[in-house]
Order: sequence, then C-alpha cells, then structure tokens
Amino acid sequence: MRSVYLLVTALVFTAAPLAAQDPMVAESSGELEEIVVTAQKVSQSLQDVPAAITAITGEALAELQNRTIEDISAQTPGLSFSRAGGQSFIYLRGIGSDTQGIGSDASVGLSLDGVYVSRLEFGATQFFDLDRVEVLRGPQGTLYGRNATGGVINILSRVPEADPSFSARAAYGTFDRIDTEAAAGGAIGENFAVRIAGRFTRDDGFTDDLDSRGSNRIDDQEVWALRGQLAGSLGERGRMRFILDHTDFQSGNTSVLPLDGIGRAQARGAVPTRFGQTRNDLDTFDRWDTTGVTGLIDLDVADRLTLSVVTGYRHYDQKFLFNTDGTEIDVTRTQFERDYDQMSAEMRLAYDSAPLRLVGGLFYMYENKAGTLGLVRIAPLPVPTTFLFPSTNKGEAIAGFVDGTYNFTDRIALIAGVRYSEETKRDRTRSAVVADIRGLDSPILPTTTGSRSSFDKYSAWTPRFGVEFRPNDEIMFYATASRGFKSGGVNSYDIRASFDPEFVWAYEGGVKSELFDRRLRLNASAFHYDYSDLQVSTFLNGFTFISNAAAADIDGFEVEALGRVAEGLDLGLSAAWLNAKYDEFVTPFGLQPPAGPGGPRAPRLVDVSGNRLRNAPEWKLSGSLDYERDITSALKVGAHAEANYQSRVFFSPINENVVSNDPMTLVDARLSVGDVDDRWAVALIGKNLTDEDYFSNVVRFTSTSIAPADASNIGNALGYPQPGRSINAQLSVKF
Repeated sequence: MRSVYLLVTALVFTAAPLAAQDPMVAESSGELEEIVVTAQKVSQSLQDVPAAITAITGEALAELQNRTIEDISAQTPGLSFSRAGGQSFIYLRGIGSDTQGIGSDASVGLSLDGVYVSRLEFGATQFFDLDRVEVLRGPQGTLYGRNATGGVINILSRVPEADPSFSARAAYGTFDRIDTEAAAGGAIGENFAVRIAGRFTRDDGFTDDLDSRGSNRIDDQEVWALRGQLAGSLGERGRMRFILDHTDFQSGNTSVLPLDGIGRAQARGAVPTRFGQTRNDLDTFDRWDTTGVTGLIDLDVADRLTLSVVTGYRHYDQKFLFNTDGTEIDVTRTQFERDYDQMSAEMRLAYDSAPLRLVGGLFYMYENKAGTLGLVRIAPLPVPTTFLFPSTNKGEAIAGFVDGTYNFTDRIALIAGVRYSEETKRDRTRSAVVADIRGLDSPILPTTTGSRSSFDKYSAWTPRFGVEFRPNDEIMFYATASRGFKSGGVNSYDIRASFDPEFVWAYEGGVKSELFDRRLRLNASAFHYDYSDLQVSTFLNGFTFISNAAAADIDGFEVEALGRVAEGLDLGLSAAWLNAKYDEFVTPFGLQPPAGPGGPRAPRLVDVSGNRLRNAPEWKLSGSLDYERDITSALKVGAHAEANYQSRVFFSPINENVVSNDPMTLVDARLSVGDVDDRWAVALIGKNLTDEDYFSNVVRFTSTSIAPADASNIGNALGYPQPGRSINAQLSVKF
C-alpha cells in the first residue's frame, strides 16, 4: 500500500505547478527585519499573531550549526528536550511526555512543511536548507488539534525560486566532525522551479570507549539527508509544491553514566567512569531511516477565498541495541525494533476580507505501527533471559475545525474557534520470554506469558476564545483561553489496560510591540494552565509503568526582546519563569519489603503532590549579541555570542537531585569574515565553550539495580551525557 500511495501522490502533484512565497522582508539597516510566520495556517507577521511564538531563520540555524530541535532548546523560552531509548521527548512550558512505545503519543505537536507527524522519534529530524522554525507555545487545540497540549513546532523548508541559486557549507572540528550541506535550484520552463538540498555529517563521538570489546564507537553519528522539491503555478489561481525527503542515521548508540552506587554492575566490580568516558563491551548500534512525501496545493477559488490541500506520507524504520547498565560488565541490554507508516490529509478554506479572517477545514490521519522491545537480563537470573513485548498498533484520527478573528474596529478584535477530534486505536501486545542472550535475534521460539487486545475510542471538543486590543499601530495586547487534548493509549511494554486522555485549559495574556521606529521588538506573555489526567511513566519491576496523574497547575511568564542598538549591532534578551507543579499525584517508587521470606513485594507508593513536573526549569534566561561591520569595500566581519542559563531540571516526579540537571549556563559563539555581498564567508564556531557537564536525560532503571530483600528497588540512576566543548571551522559559499 505504501508504494501505491507514493505513486499516486507523485502523479497528482507533479502534474501540477512558481509557488508564492512569504520570505522574511529585509527593511532598512536601522530597522529590525519583519518575520512572517504561518502559525495560524495563513501568512502573517509574527507581531500580528496573538500567541507566544519564537521564530528562528534557517540562515541563523545553519550559521551556528544548530541541526536539531535539541540544539535550539537552550535559547528558546519554555522549550526542553530530552531523549532515551532511541526516542525524543519534547516539552513546552512543562507539558510533554516521556512515555515510550507505539501505543502512546507526544504532548507537543511536530509539523514538517505543514504535515503533522505523530511519532516521538521524528523529534530527531535534521535541520538543513530551512526557511525557518516556529515554536508555538501553549495548547494549539483549534488549528492543530492532535496531541498539541503543550504546543507545536513547525519546521519549514526553503521554497524553490525561479532565480538560479547555489549554496554550500562545510565545517570540520572537535570530535573529528565533518559537517557539509549544499542546495541548488532554479526555474524549469516558465511555470516550474526545483530545489535539491542535501546534508552529510559524521563524527567519532564525544565519548571515549575505554573497553576494547564491543563497537568502540559511542555517541557518534553518520547522517545522510536529502530533500527534493518541485514548485509551480496552477494557472493564474493556483500554486503547488511536491516534496520528497529521506534521512539515514547510523551510530554506535549513546553512552549512559551511572550516577549512584546501587547498580548491579558496580556491585560486581565495574570500573567507575566520568563525563566523556564509558566502558562498553557490546556491539551496540542505533540505525534508523525515514522517508517522507508531501504535497501542497493552494487554489484561489474566489476573491479572498483560498482552498489549501496538504497530504503527507512518512515511513520510519529503526533497529537499536543499547548497553542499558552503561558498563563493561554485562548485566542487562535493551533492544528495539520499530516500523511506522503514517498517511494524512488536510483540506482548509481560508477567507480574509476585512473585518473577518476565517480558517476552517477537515483533517484525517492513519497510522500503522509495529514495534518490539527485547530486554535481556543477564544477572541475577540463573539463566540469561530475554523479556519480549511485540506490539502492533493501528490508529485513525479525524477532525473538523474552524477558527476566526473579527475586527469590530481598527483597534479591537474578537477571536473564536473550535475543533472536534475523534481517534480510534487498535492494539495487540504480547509478553513473552526466551532463555537466550541473543534477544530479538534468538532462533529459539519464545514462550508467551500474556497478551492484550484492545480497541479504544477517544473524542474531545477543543475551543479557543480571545480578544485583541491595539492602542496604536506598534502595540497589540491579547488575551486567550484555549483547551488542549491528547488521546489516551496503552503501554506497549506491558499488558495492562489503557490509560486515559489528558487535557489542559490554558489562559494567557500578552503583548506584542515594536518600538522606537522598529528598532526594539518587545514581546511578553503570562499564563495559567489547569492540567488534568497527566500521562506519566515510572520504572517498576524492570519495566515501564504508565498512569494518569490527578492534576497539575502551571503558571509562568515569558519576555523576549530584540533591539538594534546601533547600525550592525543587535542585542537579544529573553527570560522565562515557570511554576509547574503536581496538584495531586501518588506514584509507584520502588518496592516494599516482602511480607515474609520469599513473599511478593508490592509497589511502594509516594505522594509527590507539590513537586515540580519533569523537564520544567523554574528559570530560563538568555542573552545574545550580533555584530556585523564592513572593514573594506569588499570584506566584512561578524560576531555572534550567546549565553543561556537554566535552573535545575528534574527528570522524575520524585524530584531527586541525582535524577536532575544542576543549574547550568551554556555559552556559544561565532566569529566570521566574508564577502560584503554574502558570496562567501569563513567562520569559527564554538559551542558549550565553558565545557559544562550536563545530561539530556536521567532515568532510573530497576533492571540494572541491586534489590536486596531488605531494601526498596528504586532503580539505578543512569544519565545520558551531552557533548562538551567543541570548536569548528566553517566555510560557506553562495551564488
């Protein structure tokens, strides 16, 4: 079916044909550039959207070698990123999900060129040849709907243009990293334009493997990515784009660093390691690839009325073997195999004629997912055993939505919208064991120990209400109330019953302003969330347990400022304060001592009411400086520096310091010299210049920890290290 869909989509969109663009409009040297976004499914100035949005240009991303969502999380208010088990976890303002497996979903929506992608793994998507990335903070239940309780991240590639163009970048530096990117495009005939872009990155990893056994490659990467686009006109009233992309990723997998003394490996004599070191005795690997097809059509069906059709298909395949205990002593290892297919279509009508702007449409998505977890336990079992959880999960989602703004006067407008969403999920999961260390590769037939077959249906209304007030042309105040919904699901790594949906009501007020003849852009927002039935996970008895927390309250404010203080000199500042705590939540944490010798051990329950949510730092502060000056008639120099502070981040509802990141400050910088017409430049790029030691995530693994009869098995704390200081030299050319 996948090949048929690819063929049909290709025929439909290549039969059609230059796309209208909405580039960032460069103003005079004394003014800040206008940023055009499509956050509300239509093109608008960033300053006209009544929501908290951070927009980053593709050029800025490439110049600083920011290649993934993880790379921009430090400087983006409200955004946090972590990873574990080959999956990505994105949080906005404390709302996110670290539930793994094919039966659960993300709490932050991700959109690639207008196509919603459902799986957490797509959070590792590579940035190259982009127009911009938009981070929409807060529930987007009306226009985006599915799993957008925390917000949405829009990734938008550069649109083909008629004028011939070529650009390339190449960099080399720390960790023997090679990073290259190139793009070329231009017109084909009178009505068509094409653009082809590619990226290749390779490095030896930021962690030294001190054990001669195993793969001897850890925290490394080799990435190939390619995107081809065709754009054109459909007569006088239509525009189209067809996009085909593919990414291939290979790595020796990630290291983990034991952080406490309760691991079985440590008890058996594992040699301690520190940041930048590991001892890996296994042939670990992480290999994945993804292919996507996107088609977009815009038709002006009447005056001020546009019909848009967006279709997408995406496939993802992954094989993964991980040294779970992170040492040279084989205690446990983890395997994953994942295979996903997703198809979606959205049809929208947009009407824009004063005093009314209206967007409405229909959405459909189908998912077919298969995945298997293999957890190999070497010790303390008398016979090495693999615990298997093979799963299949099929889902359908349909929705209808309408959202509009009505201007009663030139100064006052009302906002209203609603979306109805309905989702069905069919799941089949088995639990099985096989007495073999080879895990998923074992030729021995496993023994089934249990199974689950379920059909669940979820639906919700997600409205939005608001008001805009413009005292003058430079300032807009807004206030909104919106509801977000994320459907329930199942834990693919056990056979318990389904867990419930989660909901959030969000109340936000803010201001958008451009002052001093557009030399200062100052945006701020304050918000309150009522968050109910949160889906949270805990490790228990060696496996993941998912439940719904009762409730949480989230309050906060964010301020972003960008000023042109002199010709060629821009200063940026941002601050975000977040008070995100559980109202009521009792969670399993370890096991109670047995009632008698050899007796069963019940879960120990802990009341974490009042604790901070995961990945929700109380403070994030950022400052940046950009300077550019001509030094001759042919040459110019440039400098960029930024410092990003984050207070302590907890990765567990228990709020233990060992399962957290200490407060930290990351410093990045770039120095460049180049042609005044931007035809070439050479640059030196430094990241994490203060060489901070920090983690992407910290997880307690009960399968790797000591569990004596008189102690609670709370799980061995293992951290996922992040890269230290790196320096890279970069050459870029553009024609």
